[in-house]
Amino acid sequence: MEHLWWLLLGLLALLALGIPIYAALGVLGAAAIYIALPVPVPSILASQAWNQTNNFILTAIPLFVFMGELLLHSGVTEEGYRALHRWLGRVPGGLAHANIAACSVFAAACGSSSATTASVGSVSLPEMLKRGYDRSLSFGSIAAGGTLGILIPPSICMILFGALTGVSIGKLYMAGIVPGLALSSLFMLYIAFAAWRRPHVVPRSTEPFSLAAAIKASLGIIPVFLLIVAVLGSLYAGVATPTEAAALGASGALLVAAYRRRLTVKMVAQSAIATVHVTSMLLLIVVASTTIHFVLIRLGVPSALVGMAEEQGLSANLVLLLVIAVVTLAGMLIDPISMMVMVLPTLAPLLTAMKIDLIWFGVVMVILVEAALLTPPMALNIFVVRGLDPSASTWEVARGALPFVAMMYVLIGVLFVFPALALWLPARMF
Repeated sequence: MEHLWWLLLGLLALLALGIPIYAALGVLGAAAIYIALPVPVPSILASQAWNQTNNFILTAIPLFVFMGELLLHSGVTEEGYRALHRWLGRVPGGLAHANIAACSVFAAACGSSSATTASVGSVSLPEMLKRGYDRSLSFGSIAAGGTLGILIPPSICMILFGALTGVSIGKLYMAGIVPGLALSSLFMLYIAFAAWRRPHVVPRSTEPFSLAAAIKASLGIIPVFLLIVAVLGSLYAGVATPTEAAALGASGALLVAAYRRRLTVKMVAQSAIATVHVTSMLLLIVVASTTIHFVLIRLGVPSALVGMAEEQGLSANLVLLLVIAVVTLAGMLIDPISMMVMVLPTLAPLLTAMKIDLIWFGVVMVILVEAALLTPPMALNIFVVRGLDPSASTWEVARGALPFVAMMYVLIGVLFVFPALALWLPARMF
């Protein structure tokens, strides 16, 4: 266990020096092989990288990212937000509700938190501030809504979780649907409570509601709903693997862009370049972390954790609470995706030994990653929202996001009491 602490301290030191996470992990892994192992073999670095990335499941990542980028550049986000604004504008806090609803829809077509935050926020934030909405609530609803992109499938986080633990990605996707919708509902409940408790923070809209206008505005996003149903339906019915469903989604996104008359060579090139950037970053982190995993396994750290839990007579619930506390702290200090890739191979044997369902834990883990995206200092969505309004301070955005973080931990508590919320759909897959 001593080696684990040295690795963590070394990682924090390298990150404090401003070294990118993938480079820090790679340096640590290479150093650990030469220091901790009795007979270091240089070829281990290459073989471990190849074994981890030579995985057909990971092919789904660039395909889903490409799908989201195509939809982003096709203008679906703007049209979806305006349609939801038509439906919810008269409700107290209507624009904030529209943020959450738009993020939920775009999350189901994107799978990326930062892309969801940036695309919805760029449309909604100017509108909210112009109408006199409270700045912190505006920032918080956008930042929190964006996190739904990694819980509501398709989710890049869930692909990584499945690849690292061997859990079915299709079942993880199904497991995320109900909790994702539940979290969206909790966000909206908080907004409704804020509107009731402090009416001045959410000015009421004076625009008359028109059913015909709302229906007309919604017609443009029907193709996106059909695409989402096709992707998730093919997984639920068992007729497609996650990679095949991702290919279906990317092909369907091309058709949606063509239907909306936005399909151009320039747009496809921009989407492809963005896909390469995102995928390269994720796979570099995966490759760099594999050497550390190899060293930890050779040193017996996972088995030592299992032995420690059994020796102390810890219950499964107590182990889960300890894991949640460790992951929460790590997510505040390290990039959340990197944190997940680092800790999962070490924690998975412990959770399996404690007979904790890894599909259920996959949902909990993704919610913790969502919370990390809103918890400073490493709070990616906070900085994305700050980029939308340079006059905003980090504290102003974080203060608006903290109540939504509390809702995430409320959902984790609900999942403890009612695990079927995550496990009911996967159990009924074909």
